[in-house]
Amino acid sequence: MKRLLPILLLLWTLPVGTCAPSRAQLPPRPGEGSPPLPTGQIAPVTLLPVSVPFEMWNGMIVVKATVGEGIAQKAALHISLPLCLMTPQLAAQQRIASEGIRSLEGIYGTIRLAGVRPQMVRIQNIVLTGVPMGVLDLYAQLSSKAAPDAPMVWIGNSALAAFVITIDPQKQEIVFAPPNSPLPRRAAVVPFEIRDGRLWIEAKANDSRRFRAMLDTSAFLTLLPRGVGRDLQLSPSATLTTTFPDGKTGRVAMATLSELAVGDAKLKEMQALFLEGEETGGMDPEMGIIGNDFLLRYRVTIHYGQRKIAFEKIAVPSAKQNSVHR
Repeated sequence: MKRLLPILLLLWTLPVGTCAPSRAQLPPRPGEGSPPLPTGQIAPVTLLPVSVPFEMWNGMIVVKATVGEGIAQKAALHISLPLCLMTPQLAAQQRIASEGIRSLEGIYGTIRLAGVRPQMVRIQNIVLTGVPMGVLDLYAQLSSKAAPDAPMVWIGNSALAAFVITIDPQKQEIVFAPPNSPLPRRAAVVPFEIRDGRLWIEAKANDSRRFRAMLDTSAFLTLLPRGVGRDLQLSPSATLTTTFPDGKTGRVAMATLSELAVGDAKLKEMQALFLEGEETGGMDPEMGIIGNDFLLRYRVTIHYGQRKIAFEKIAVPSAKQNSVHR
C-alpha cells in the first residue's frame, strides 16, 4: 500500500488553478480557445536547448532550481500548477518581501498565499526573468507529516510554458527547447486544453469509457472519475480508508485497467485509483488525473504553443530504469 501514498497526499489538497470542475462544468474539448499563460521571459544568455537531469522524490519529478540570487534548491516539476511557488522558509532566507495576498482554488476550497514580485528563476544553464510566483509551503498542504527534504520550489506553468519541454525517463532528463520547436516525428500526438493553468486531455479506459483528465507530473498514480469506475464495474484489488480535510472519512479503491489510452498512446494492465462510496469530503468525484505511471512510460514532449503533447515509445524499462516509475 505504500505505492498509494504519493498520489493520495497530492489528491486530497491539490492546489491548482481553480476548483475542480463540476460535472456540468467540464473543461472545453481540446482545440477550443484559451488565453495564453502568463510566463517569465527567457533571458538572452540562455542558449537552448538545455538538458537538465531529474530525479524522483515520492513519485514526483524533481530538478535543481534557483530563485533570485539564492542557491540551487530541490524543485518539483508541476505541470498542473499555474504558478511557480517557493516556501516561506526560502523567501525568508532570501529576504524576498511579500506583496499582497494571492489565492489558489483547490478541490477543497481556496488556499491563500503570499504574493511576491516576479522573480528570476535559474534551472542549470536556463535563466528566466519576471517569473510570476507565490509563497506557500505546498508540501505542508499535502501532508501533516514533516519532510525535511521536501522541495522548496515548485516549478509551474508560469515558467514551463515559456518552452517546449521533453521529459525523457530513459535518460532521466528534461530537455528545455525554444517555444517554436517542432514536435517529434513518429510520435502519438494528442491535443490538450489549458484551462485555469492546468493541462487537460481526453483519455479512454478499457477501450470503451472516455473521460476528461488533468495531466499531473506531481502525481504518481492515475485517478479515474468515480463514474468511470462504476460504469466499468471495476473490481478493487485494494481499498484504503482516508480522512478528508473536513474530518470525514472516505474510501479510495485501486483497480487494474485492461488498457488506458490517451489518443494513440496506450498502456496495458494499468493500475488506477477511484473514489468509492458517496463521501468525497467536498472533492469532485468526476476529477480525473493522468499521473507519472502513464506519462513516464513514454518520452513526452509538451508543446504549450501548439497545445499538443507527443508520446514517443521507449524501450521496456530495465530493473534499474524501472525505479523511475516507482
